[in-house]
Amino acid sequence: MTSNQRLIKGLAIGLAAIIILSMIGALIFVIGFFTNLNDDSEVTYKTYDIKDVSNINVELAASNLTIKNGEVFKIEITDRTEYKVENDTLYIKEKNKIFNKRLYNMIIYLPYGIVYDDIKIKGGAGNISMDKISAKTLSLDLGAGKATIGNIDITNKLVVNGGAGDFKISNGDINKIDIDMGVGNFDINATIIHGGNIDVGVGNLDIDLTDDISNYSFDITKGVGSIKVDGNNVSKGTVGNGPSLIHINGGVGSIKVY
Repeated sequence: MTSNQRLIKGLAIGLAAIIILSMIGALIFVIGFFTNLNDDSEVTYKTYDIKDVSNINVELAASNLTIKNGEVFKIEITDRTEYKVENDTLYIKEKNKIFNKRLYNMIIYLPYGIVYDDIKIKGGAGNISMDKISAKTLSLDLGAGKATIGNIDITNKLVVNGGAGDFKISNGDINKIDIDMGVGNFDINATIIHGGNIDVGVGNLDIDLTDDISNYSFDITKGVGSIKVDGNNVSKGTVGNGPSLIHINGGVGSIKVY
């Protein structure tokens, strides 16, 4: 792909993102104004103890999600949320009330020290906050809110499909990554043992590698915006010769790796 083609691609991505976000905002306003989906009635929060689970699957609509450590595995959800445990998997699905005037809260307490096989989260209109999570695979399909992750230990792969909000990992020990940024800024502070792929959308990417950058090499395709690796400007090609190879496909926005 030539530099002109990359420029056209980047501008097209940016324009498409603006149009899509504008359409979503207009749709939410119109439907919320003219229908009774915007009810602000009180909800009831309930707490349930969970046992014998190796996998977690959460589908959000209009709630903020918090996942944190607790003494026992339990969930706090509203009466607009359904859950079940089936074949070692906890399924949580919020009823589709995305046009509510307010966001509700969902909390999942995970016992410290347990490594889960697979955690999947599909975001909605709310924010996602996670801390002290250990799993073989963590898959995040982000929505319109921001996602903030404290400490994570991922022994297989972290998969992220970006939505329309910012994403941050404060401290991670990750085996491999597969990230499609979407629209929003990504800030990653982690060790990435076996590299992976990052497809930059519209937004800035900041990667602070918490081990030595000499452990990494980078295969870079430049989009629209500057790229710096360890303080040096990069246009394209392979940088470094470490065993952990990270492929970065540039979009619209600056990229910094250090």
